[in-house]
Amino acid sequence: MRTLTTTIALAVLLATPIVGQSRLHLPAPLDIYSAGDHHTDAGVALNAAGEYSGMVGRVQLSDGAASATCSSAGCALSYPTEATATWADAGTTVRVGIQDVNTSTGFPDGTFDVYHEAIGTDPAPSGRLLMETGTKTITAGDIVVLIITMTTRASTDQVNPDRMTAGPWRGFYGFPYGVANTGSPAKTFNGTPFLIEFDDGTVG
Repeated sequence: MRTLTTTIALAVLLATPIVGQSRLHLPAPLDIYSAGDHHTDAGVALNAAGEYSGMVGRVQLSDGAASATCSSAGCALSYPTEATATWADAGTTVRVGIQDVNTSTGFPDGTFDVYHEAIGTDPAPSGRLLMETGTKTITAGDIVVLIITMTTRASTDQVNPDRMTAGPWRGFYGFPYGVANTGSPAKTFNGTPFLIEFDDGTVG
């Protein structure tokens, strides 16, 4: 599990650009994107409707690509899980996908542009998930939220996405940072890391 976490940490949403891309990142004012001073590194339990865990950052694309599209035509998101899920009730729904950032708050805007959806009778959502609905074209450097959300919950179902401390990789302007809601929205140094495999094989 830690091997996957480390691989993703080095591959996705890093504030330090890959070779050939500008080191100058100028997002909105820092107070919007400030993550606070939380240095923990642990999984998070999502066990109520509306709870989520994710990571906000600037997407860097492999091979210097200018843009890439994520859709049901082959795009996949990968993320690690901390523990075995409690996953059995058809009344539970989890979505994993990409949202935009609310530029006034720095939190997810609540609308999935592209996503995979699982219900309690499907395999528990973890690892590598193919996108099923929507489409999202991302230009190198775009700020997005990669996120897992429990949209409905029944019985005792629970999923446990892993989180990693983003602090060591955060750039001067504060990316990436974690977002979570397990009762109230919060920004933290630790968030669920993701790897994006776009439709054409580009990695972000």
